Amino acid sequence: MSSLGNLFGLPYVVMRKPAPIDTTTLNYNWQIWETNAFSIYTKETDEVGEQSAQEAVAAVLRYLSRVGLLRYHCHSGYLSTVVQENEMANVLTPAGGIFRRFVEPGQEVEYGQKMGVILDPFTAEVEAEITCPTSGVVFFALKKPLTTEHEVAFKVIRRLHGGCL
Repeated sequence: MSSLGNLFGLPYVVMRKPAPIDTTTLNYNWQIWETNAFSIYTKETDEVGEQSAQEAVAAVLRYLSRVGLLRYHCHSGYLSTVVQENEMANVLTPAGGIFRRFVEPGQEVEYGQKMGVILDPFTAEVEAEITCPTSGVVFFALKKPLTTEHEVAFKVIRRLHGGCL
């Protein structure tokens, strides 16, 4: 299935084992009957960004063109990196409050680097710092300004063996 995922030409193809909640989704049920099903995610999480939407549409058109369902001339896209979900480090918020991030999806980060802070909503003082637990590339970064404690603020694709991803 990852080889079909590469046909979208997106930077990453993330493979993951279904969670119990997934059994209620159409995507999961199609896969039970040996139908290839994909979910496409962009950098935007809480709103529709025009650039991200254009990238998603281009990826779908690229895929349809490459599997012969559509005649469409398109940019070749990326050589996708296949990542297992368990290769990503979840970085949780240590406290609730106003979230301010310092890194963006796609940005390389190093172990110990400050990724963001949580501000006290009443005093605007820094309540907690969020540091990177591993070196790698930011795959997901929370965008909403208010957060609760133990919420996933970042997902980082771990750099394996100190080299390339």
